[in-house]
Amino acid sequence: MSAEEAFQNIAFFAVAGAGLARSVVVFEPEVPFDRVPEDVDLNLDQPEPDFLAPYERLVTAMDHASPPEWRKLLTDIIRETAPPGATAAEVDLTTAITADHAADIRAELLAFAAASAADRPPPDDAELAQLEARGQWLDRLAALTVPVLTVVSARTRFVADTIGRYAPQHDAVLTDNRDPLAPGGSRADAAAAIERLLTRAS
Repeated sequence: MSAEEAFQNIAFFAVAGAGLARSVVVFEPEVPFDRVPEDVDLNLDQPEPDFLAPYERLVTAMDHASPPEWRKLLTDIIRETAPPGATAAEVDLTTAITADHAADIRAELLAFAAASAADRPPPDDAELAQLEARGQWLDRLAALTVPVLTVVSARTRFVADTIGRYAPQHDAVLTDNRDPLAPGGSRADAAAAIERLLTRAS
């Protein structure tokens, strides 16, 4: 956990714990596997064998494509891989957000590639402490008196199920496995979860 993430966690619980927020929504939070209860189904289904095939063009182009070429390639792939059930509005929204952050996505991919190619020494004591600190925010959920809504992809439902064990008032919205902005699973269940959140927060 970085210093920025630690500060955000402190601010998050300070605001929620002081009653200054009527509800809390967490979007795709990270839950370490060692904090997942044994009776929670991880449901780690393997993706389709060709799941990453459309994105291989990004790996090829990220070193040499111009910014406009990169943005177009990225948004083209987003449209090509849109789930069959996604509406035109959902695809347009995802594409627009992706286009706005195309440079950031490229920078992250380049940084990841560079880090993967570099020799990495074993973690030191400070890094081990940071690893152990991940997930400690879950313990603080029990003290919250406001409703918590977790938004995760359907494939990582175990994250929502885990948070539900800690937060006294909890609901979840499952999004599509490929597109975190597109509803997944039951839209009626998602709408009901949001309605319950609004009712509790009112």
